[in-house]
Amino acid sequence: MISHRDEHQGIIRYNNDTGSSVKIQITRPGSASFTCVANCNNACSSLNASSFTFNPQGNKTVQNNSSQEWDLGTSVVVSSTSCQGIFEGVANYTAKVDKVSQTVPIGIKITLGNIPIITVTAQDDMNFGDILSSSSSTVSVGTNGNRTCSPPSNCINNQSIQGSFLVQSSSNTPLSITVDCPTGAVPMTGGSNNFYIDSFVCSLS
Repeated sequence: MISHRDEHQGIIRYNNDTGSSVKIQITRPGSASFTCVANCNNACSSLNASSFTFNPQGNKTVQNNSSQEWDLGTSVVVSSTSCQGIFEGVANYTAKVDKVSQTVPIGIKITLGNIPIITVTAQDDMNFGDILSSSSSTVSVGTNGNRTCSPPSNCINNQSIQGSFLVQSSSNTPLSITVDCPTGAVPMTGGSNNFYIDSFVCSLS
């Protein structure tokens, strides 16, 4: 089976579970085009990569129940110093396994310019606490963690927790970030019972 990893350094890996040894040959692509998908400017909308390399080269025999990896490389020429954006594309290598060819698509990502990296990390799961309901009822948890129940007798403890997440940026300059709350109802199920959570509110801590 052919697989690949493409974080920073591209790698093609062949795991041989065919029951016998196989001979493999990797062929590099001639060139590949990468288009801007985010933070683009008008200086350039696409880039070209060429001079693809791989190591080791030549035919390789892979024994049964073993694997072989090929390290990949390429060159990108940026024509303008004002190019900025995040570019993505695919380079199609060819793997010939015992004379049967198959395409191995390798994703490539190129970041040009000071592009801020935004990360979102969950901090606290939303918890409605224990609810004892023998009839129709509504329970709400505020952004401060306080809970309200209608009727009040259906809430049997006060262990509610508001949900929270952390947004971080790698930029040294202030950024304007917009957070959109879910607009639809989220179904909750347990056995034959079900209900819905809706009316989400997003608020800065």
